[in-house]
Amino acid sequence: FRDIEEHDDLSKRIVYADTNANSAILGLVTDWVQCGLEGIVVIDNCDVSLHDKLRREIQRADSKLSLLTLDYNLERASQTEIVQLKQLSDEHIKQMIEPVYGKKIPDLDRIVAFAQGFPQMAVLLADARLDQEPEMGRLTDDDLAHKMLWGGRNPVEKDEKILRGCALFDRFGLDDAVAHEYEFIAQKIIEVDINEFYDCVKRFEERGLIDRRGRFAMLVPKPLAIRLAAEWWRRSRPEKQKEIIETEMPGALVDSFCEQISLLDFLPEVKSFTEELCGKQGPFGRAEVILSNRGSRYFRSLVEVNPEATSRVLSNVITRLSNEELFAIDGDVRRNLVWALEKLCFHEACFEESANSLLLLASAENESWGNNATGQFKQLFRTFLSGTETPPRLRMNVIDSALGSTRDSVR
Repeated sequence: FRDIEEHDDLSKRIVYADTNANSAILGLVTDWVQCGLEGIVVIDNCDVSLHDKLRREIQRADSKLSLLTLDYNLERASQTEIVQLKQLSDEHIKQMIEPVYGKKIPDLDRIVAFAQGFPQMAVLLADARLDQEPEMGRLTDDDLAHKMLWGGRNPVEKDEKILRGCALFDRFGLDDAVAHEYEFIAQKIIEVDINEFYDCVKRFEERGLIDRRGRFAMLVPKPLAIRLAAEWWRRSRPEKQKEIIETEMPGALVDSFCEQISLLDFLPEVKSFTEELCGKQGPFGRAEVILSNRGSRYFRSLVEVNPEATSRVLSNVITRLSNEELFAIDGDVRRNLVWALEKLCFHEACFEESANSLLLLASAENESWGNNATGQFKQLFRTFLSGTETPPRLRMNVIDSALGSTRDSVR
């Protein structure tokens, strides 16, 4: 969209608007259509509801406008072509920022690597680097994260605590009918005054690290949010972790919490960290947590982070249960465990272990629909579209083992 020579015609036909700065954009577009203006309208931070209203205006018979809307929300809008922008390669990130920062920053490659494919993060890091210019030889990922959060200031312990709490959730309610979500985070998770929490969020919103979406807010860029979330898990007491898992969260916070957990593999060290969560001293190392409604939902998210560790701990829990105890697992808990095992069975490295866990659930079946434990177990042995990368000869090991079982229900 830049005003550069090779795109001169295109740049003159485009108008850009951000809904965070202009809430009256729908009325403007309606006026432009009625005036017969021609061009391309680009609307940033545009939710699905506004998109649909704009689309109806743009698609009027007398309209000469084209529409491009941008948002983080991937919810499908009707009659719309969706183009999902995914993480870029390091090479593309460097090509994007080098013309602007290349001559000013000697350690650009390090910033590119830490940005992890997110352009917004690369720009924030480069800006932070320009402010301080630390010695290149001593620059670490921790230094970069520190400069993005605090610039040239010393860290504020309470602010950092609040940001770590925010980072545990993909997004959280901040205003009106969903304000109880941020109040829950402030009071139950971080244990700070709600006024201090709100003030911190607003200050970091001004710095671009908190992104508003209507009544909701999220910590951005995503790699920074995941980093802070991992810090919370690493530094919090096991008792606190268990308390959070067992606490009833308001609104949509449970799903938001689980979405963030499933993204913990953004950081290299998180795989081993997840293993700690699933260890004997971790909250997910206890059968009573995994077999609870909330615990099983959270656990379902962790299987995407570390399949081997979660497969192992789930096998330890399920293989110790009697037929009666297996049959007693029902409702949301059984659904979550079956879905978790479906994902785990895809991986060859943990297929045998997880398939045997699925078999035990199927041997004490209490659901009647097609994707119950029995249906998912049988699916693994289809000739085509089995849902696993495991070759047939290894899959047959599970059958051989089952035929030799001492449990009649398994055979």
